Amino acid sequence: MVIHTISNVPVFNGRKVNAAVNVTFRASPGDIISIEAGARDFDSIDTVIDGRGCTLLPAFIDANVDTAATHTDLPIFASYGIGTVFDMSSTKADIQAMRAESIAEVGLPTYLASGPIATSQATDGAQIHPDRETGVVQVPAGAETWVTSLLDGPTKSDYIKVLVDLPGIDGPTLIALVHAAHRHGKLAVAHSFQKVGYSRALQAGFDVITLVPIDGFIETEVAEGLAARNIACIPTLCMARAMVPLLLREASDGVEDISFDYALANVKKLYDAGVRICAGTEANQISHVPIPIGESLHEEMELLVRAGLSNLDALRAATIIPTMVFGMGDRGEISLGRRADMVLVEGDPLQDITATRKIRKVWIGGVEIDGWDAVPV
Repeated sequence: MVIHTISNVPVFNGRKVNAAVNVTFRASPGDIISIEAGARDFDSIDTVIDGRGCTLLPAFIDANVDTAATHTDLPIFASYGIGTVFDMSSTKADIQAMRAESIAEVGLPTYLASGPIATSQATDGAQIHPDRETGVVQVPAGAETWVTSLLDGPTKSDYIKVLVDLPGIDGPTLIALVHAAHRHGKLAVAHSFQKVGYSRALQAGFDVITLVPIDGFIETEVAEGLAARNIACIPTLCMARAMVPLLLREASDGVEDISFDYALANVKKLYDAGVRICAGTEANQISHVPIPIGESLHEEMELLVRAGLSNLDALRAATIIPTMVFGMGDRGEISLGRRADMVLVEGDPLQDITATRKIRKVWIGGVEIDGWDAVPV
C-alpha cells in the first residue's frame, strides 16, 4: 500500500479554507485517511509533498461537457485538475467509448452521461450541435418509452436530458418526461438558453437546468421559484459567450435581442435568489462553437466571479455543489474517507480565482496525473 502526505498545506475542503494541515491518502484504494495539524512523523510515508505556498482543493468537476469520444479528452481534463465530467450531449457510441476508457485507465476522470436528448423534432438543437443525438418525444404517452430506452447497457443514461426551449416539446409532455425520469430514479435535466425555457422547466419540475438565457432577463419570481424548488443551474457561461456572435450572424426566428450581458445578469439573479450554481462549460471540439477541453472550466469559474459569485462560491460551483446536486457523496470535498481526487495549486484562489490555473499536482483516485504541468501558469 503506497501512502502519500501533502504537508503544511491550507485546504479548501469544499466549504472553506482551513489552516495548514497534513493530508495523508492512499494511492490504492485512493482515499483520504488522515487530516492532521501540527508536526508529525513522516517515516512511514512513501512520499511527502511540501504544500507551503499552495492550496489543496478537491479535484474540479465540469458539470456540462459535450466532448464526443476521443482518445485524448479525458487525459486533458485530468491535466487541468478535473476529476469528474458530466457529458450532456454525446451519442451512444461516444458514451460507450468514453465510459470504457474512464474505467479501464487508472487516474482518468469519472465519466457520466445523459445520452440522447429528448426533443420535439430530430433537428432541434442542430444549429449549435449538428451531430448531437436526439430522440423525438411529442406526446405524454411517449415519455415512459423514451426514458426506459435509456436505462440499460453500456450506453445507459445517468440522468435524462430534455430540450425545453420553444418551439419544442409541449408542457404536458415535459411533465411526463420528468415524472418518467423520477420513477426510474433519474434526475431530469432541462436544456435552455431562452428565458421562457426557464419558466417551462420550473413548471414541469426539472431538477437541473443547463445553459442560461441570453435573450432577456429571467423574472425574479422564476429565480425565486427555482430556489424554492431546489432546482440547480449550470450556466455554461463559456458557451453562452461563444453562442451570441454565432446567433447574431444567423439571426432568425426573431432571435435578434440577444446578449452575453443577459447571461451574466441572469447568473447574478439566480445566485442572489439562492439557486445552486454548478460550473459547466459545454467543452467540445465538435460543434459550431468549440470550447477548449479542460482549460475552459478555469475560465468558467472566472466568468462566474465576473457575474457576481464570490470566489468561494465559484470554487464550490466546481467542487462540492455538483456532487450534492448529482448525488455523488464520495467526492467534492477533502475529508476523511472521501476519494483522493485533489488539486494542488500555487497561491490562494479565495484571494485570486485565477490561481486555479497554477496547478502543481493533480491526483485522481490517489494516483498522480502525468501532464499536470502542461497547464499554462
